[in-house]
Amino acid sequence: MTDGENNAGKIPPNTAAEAVKALKIHFYAIGAGTNGFAPVPVFTPQGPVTDMAGNILYQRGRVEFNEAGLKEVAKIADGKFYRATDTNSLEQIYQDIDKMEKSTVKVKKYQQYRDLFPLCIMSACGLLLGQILLSQTIWKKLP
Repeated sequence: MTDGENNAGKIPPNTAAEAVKALKIHFYAIGAGTNGFAPVPVFTPQGPVTDMAGNILYQRGRVEFNEAGLKEVAKIADGKFYRATDTNSLEQIYQDIDKMEKSTVKVKKYQQYRDLFPLCIMSACGLLLGQILLSQTIWKKLP
């Protein structure tokens, strides 16, 4: 999911799309955004700028939605382009992708067992020893 602008990474989107196609990876480009102004995080070479509480600072910046670029990347990768305009359309897109990407997965389940019978045997031996010792004292058996 992207606005289509290449503002991160060192590999151009078209080259990445060719690699995705070569590796036979399913590719879905979901375009989200609009042209205009929006809050953009402030970055320096050291990282994002934060206030005293550790919150990232934002400033109004011009943003562009590059729909043509996303469509081109999806075409190169033999993928599919989706346009998300609101929350409902995004949910519908995810449902459509989910229907296409059903696969079976084999899961190995490991279960750890802990034997408790040594505790029972030790308790029984302790009670037996206690009965033997007590039978030699005031609690002798009556004939």
